Amino acid sequence: LTLGLKDSNKDKLKIIKFNSFELTVQKFIDLIDETPYGVESDQIDLKMEYPNTILGEEYLNTLAENFNKDGVNDRQKEYKSTIEFVDNRSDFLRIELEKIESQKQNFKKSNNLTDISFDADAVISQQFIYNSELFDAESQLELIKILKDEIKNSDYKYMPIDLGIENSNVNQLINEYNILVAEYEKLKVNAGPNSTIFKVTQEQVNEFSRNILSSIENYENILKSKISTISQKEMEYLEKYSDLPSKERILRSIDRELQVKESLFVLLLQKREEAAINLAVVKPAIKIIDFARSSIKPVYPNKILLIALSVIIGFIIPFLMIYFWILFDDKI
Repeated sequence: LTLGLKDSNKDKLKIIKFNSFELTVQKFIDLIDETPYGVESDQIDLKMEYPNTILGEEYLNTLAENFNKDGVNDRQKEYKSTIEFVDNRSDFLRIELEKIESQKQNFKKSNNLTDISFDADAVISQQFIYNSELFDAESQLELIKILKDEIKNSDYKYMPIDLGIENSNVNQLINEYNILVAEYEKLKVNAGPNSTIFKVTQEQVNEFSRNILSSIENYENILKSKISTISQKEMEYLEKYSDLPSKERILRSIDRELQVKESLFVLLLQKREEAAINLAVVKPAIKIIDFARSSIKPVYPNKILLIALSVIIGFIIPFLMIYFWILFDDKI
């Protein structure tokens, strides 16, 4: 859209052009020149040539600021997802703890048990080792089951991170999945649900979700096998000490289950506190080394080049006029 306005004072016509939003955005995109500082450097130099220096500086500074806000928002979504996940599972674990504590209390009452002790130092030492290994494996198994349920109910949402799962493959897949979900949400708004790139990204999110579930199931099978092996070794060892009352073994089993649930409950609360702190104090996604500054000398036009061309043209044109005047002068 072009408008012509007449200046009443100077009697001159001024033309104002209005471009569409899309055309203006594309124009600024084409004007930006990004150059990395070296092959392996993570620093980028942004430049643009624009006649209005104030507008150009403001555009580059705003671009960097919004890019930083976008990165911060993505990380905040991950932390919020972790907090929501912990809040939901904490209520469930609290009920489980109350049930186990009540079971332990009723069992000790009905069997007149007050304390558990072993007859030999060797039994105590070996039992401690088995209990420690079983505790770690069962804690991981409980955590995996909780995460598995969360993933099955997840619908293109961020997955909780840093829950204490001791499997680097699962943790790496979750981090990559969250990055892909961030890209999915952006494309859903910018490109639309019917675009090809959105559908491709959506399928990638689904594929990542299936891969995570597959990795979790593999890790779950490994943990179950480990628990079974340790339990079998423990039973073989306890058979050598058959004088231990069966009631005490049952009570130890209840205590171990209680410890697993308590440890998992404390771990989730700790992770929630960490996520809450990270949510409140999110580090910037980028570091702006130098804000946009306009060059002192104009980029265009080149003053020295213009003067040189003017001098050359000033000599050539009169020379050519004299040359052709003499050339076509046929008077005798």
